[in-house]
Amino acid sequence: IPWAKTLKEFVWPLTIESMRALGKVLLWSFLIIPGMIWYVRYFMVPLVVLLEPEYKKGKIDALKLSEYLTVGYGWKVAGFIFLTMAISTLRFQDIFNIGTNPIAVVLLYIVWAALQLYTSLMCYFLYQYLYELKRESIQKYLEGA
Repeated sequence: IPWAKTLKEFVWPLTIESMRALGKVLLWSFLIIPGMIWYVRYFMVPLVVLLEPEYKKGKIDALKLSEYLTVGYGWKVAGFIFLTMAISTLRFQDIFNIGTNPIAVVLLYIVWAALQLYTSLMCYFLYQYLYELKRESIQKYLEGA
């Protein structure tokens, strides 16, 4: 059954790793700044789970790799998170005051969907950028593990 394979390969590991990351972020969120720091460190966890072949082989921990990728680039990742959150919370009806004009609503939702696709692609490219910067040291880590 195709959906069962998808559930086993992607959804279940993604859920488990996201809950692990969320638990640590929530634990530190009582102290606001450390919570934000851990959120930035674990921002790459879903991408590691979906894209990293070494994770699928069980050779690397998604949380550790996400943390490793963001070390030294935390401000860039935090700025990117802020940008994507700002884009995803835009409400075009309020900005342009279009009311209930159905054509304008549909067109603005198409623009919103395109922006969401753009931010998703940029998350992927951010992951690839950070991974390429640290590729050699990740390989050394895997060889030593």
